Formats: sequence, structure tokens, C-alpha cells
Amino acid sequence: MKLKVFELRYADGEKEWIADYTNIGALITYCLTTQTDLLDMDSANEIVEVPESEWSEMRIVGEEYHAEYPDDIEGQTFAEWMRENRQPGIIAGTMYL
Repeated sequence: MKLKVFELRYADGEKEWIADYTNIGALITYCLTTQTDLLDMDSANEIVEVPESEWSEMRIVGEEYHAEYPDDIEGQTFAEWMRENRQPGIIAGTMYL
């Protein structure tokens, strides 16, 4: 089974993206990672799969990027993130900017 990207959409317009195999798995990964109870996610309106064809157009911004530190990542596309990460996890979110 191949990892997919799921977009968690909130009522206030914020979004988060999670890599997992299924939408249910993405919710479980999100809750375990953030220590959020599924019952407390009443502001999340929906979760949808992001087509792989869109991954190269979507960018993750390295919000703590500093050019003087060679290990810092300025940013990368979702496609790059997916190539480098083989386990389910949270990719990015708009509320962190």
C-alpha cells in the first residue's frame, strides 16, 4: 500500500496535511501525534485526499529556516517530502505560518 496525502479542513479556513494510507489512518496519526482526542475535533469539517498530481505544486515552508545552518530546509514540495518520508505523519499546516 502506498502513502497518500490527506487535507484536514477546518471551519475557520485553516488546513493541515497528513501522510497516511487511508483517511481513517490519517485521523489516527493526527490524533496520536498531536495528542488530540477525535471527539475534540469538532472544528474539523472534512478530510479529503490530495491527488498525487498536485503534490509538486504544494510547498512546505521552512518557517525556522536560517541560511547559515546547512541542515535547515528552506522549503520543499509535498512530492519531495513524500519521497523522503516513508512513514505516516503530519506534513504541514497553515496555522504554523
